[in-house]
Amino acid sequence: MSPRLASLALLSLLTLAGCGALSSQEASSQSDTGTLASKDTPIAPTATITANQVTLTIDHATYKPGDSVHVTIANGWGASVYAIATNANCTPVAVLVRMASGWQTSNVAACNAQGDPQTVEVKPGSAVPVTITAPAAGTYRCALQYTMINIPPPRSAPPGALAIANPTSGPSTTVYSAPWDVTSA
Repeated sequence: MSPRLASLALLSLLTLAGCGALSSQEASSQSDTGTLASKDTPIAPTATITANQVTLTIDHATYKPGDSVHVTIANGWGASVYAIATNANCTPVAVLVRMASGWQTSNVAACNAQGDPQTVEVKPGSAVPVTITAPAAGTYRCALQYTMINIPPPRSAPPGALAIANPTSGPSTTVYSAPWDVTSA
């Protein structure tokens, strides 16, 4: 497949994912893992790449508990950004809940994966879709901690070397999505 044709195919998949037609799992396996149950109008139908920013967008403003929340990570920088997939549904996206005292980290669908966590790369000028599960009723937002430094440890590295080589040990930045609600009715 020519590079141009491959780019067009990838752009088509990302566009469909931004519309909520495909989750990150569906894009790779083409299996039907469920449909979005929310009835409101999408607020971010496609990924918007903003120059010199990493952005998080969600596909709806309101969900029901258990719905799929389609989140798009868009990279407007001229270099790749990296995040560790240890958060909600083993993605790099964390879920924060609004409490009386402010935004608190939620343990929604915490990742209990064993072994080395996966590093997710978002290439410059591209977007990566991820899917998380809507929690109980409340107001939430997504958070992404990323870095532009990727120094993966060699597979043969001793366990102590992982902390030194882990991309999260470098300078990092956190970005947030717009708030979204989960309603029980």
